[in-house]
Amino acid sequence: GPNAHGYPVEIADPFGCDRFTARTVAGLDPEARTPIWMARRIQKAGMRPVSLTVDITNYVMLELGQPLHAYDRSQVRGPIGVRRAQA
Repeated sequence: GPNAHGYPVEIADPFGCDRFTARTVAGLDPEARTPIWMARRIQKAGMRPVSLTVDITNYVMLELGQPLHAYDRSQVRGPIGVRRAQA
């Protein structure tokens, strides 16, 4: 769980991922809808809007070229594992 030093992270390939940064975002309403302008931007990129949380991470990825992922803090058990995607 969370502590003063954050969550433990295990990176399987340190050459493929030399940095991992985590931030806590509080107060996000899981029932909130993605704004239409953001949903359209995601669709134009060939992606499907899913939920506000996922759509925000996808939008930032499209704008900055940096992959992101959101975790439900209440569901995180043990270290966060970082690995290459599996086909």
